Amino acid sequence: MYKAAGDSLRRMTRRLSSEEQRLLLRLVGHLALPEGRSESQSSTPDKISESTSRTIEGKLFLFVQSVIPELYERFHSHRKEVEKFIASVSRQVVLDNKKLVREYIRGHLEGKKNEMAKVLFVFFVELEEYLREVLAEFIAKNQLSPKEVYDTVGVPINSRKHITMGHLLNVVGHVANKKQLAGDDIAGNWNALSELRNRLSHGDLNLAKEWSAPLETILQYSPRLVSLVALIASCTGREGNFTYLPGGRR
Repeated sequence: MYKAAGDSLRRMTRRLSSEEQRLLLRLVGHLALPEGRSESQSSTPDKISESTSRTIEGKLFLFVQSVIPELYERFHSHRKEVEKFIASVSRQVVLDNKKLVREYIRGHLEGKKNEMAKVLFVFFVELEEYLREVLAEFIAKNQLSPKEVYDTVGVPINSRKHITMGHLLNVVGHVANKKQLAGDDIAGNWNALSELRNRLSHGDLNLAKEWSAPLETILQYSPRLVSLVALIASCTGREGNFTYLPGGRR
């Protein structure tokens, strides 16, 4: 077993720079220490700090590689910017949205803005279609009048057949708040996500220069969207069918 693990580790490290190899091997050594004993027990304070820092860097490297393995295999020059972005986001959120994160960042690494835009487009279109399909039933299940809800939220009369995503989210939030179905995570502000959707629709995104901002916005709202979809499904029995949003059936 140990020989197989060692062979696997050696194959993996051949693709890495000397610095990455050193980080990985230090991390493996740290994890292999006997229980109750740490590398710091025989180290000076400076060495303790350095050891801790290297361990954190090594764990980040392993995490990023598990999400976007091609980063270290083919796009090493982009390593720092991608690692910095991943480190700024909750790891659980990254894992929950792993498919979206990988495909979007791979488009960035390959210089394929169309692929990045495609990921965003699919994400938003599927969400909008689901919300439009279930909105009337969601309102009815909660014994409210669609007209009164739309008037309160401010949905324009001439757009009620094709309600925009921003208004769709606000309608669900309003119903949830009025019927005390959920907390502020659903009834709160959706402006940044709606603005991103509008900019995508109008071709107003410069994905070459601001590649990380759209992804950051989606990941920021992802947990709230999951809660929102779960609430709708609990009221209507209609689950979503999403390519990227966590909890989808695809």
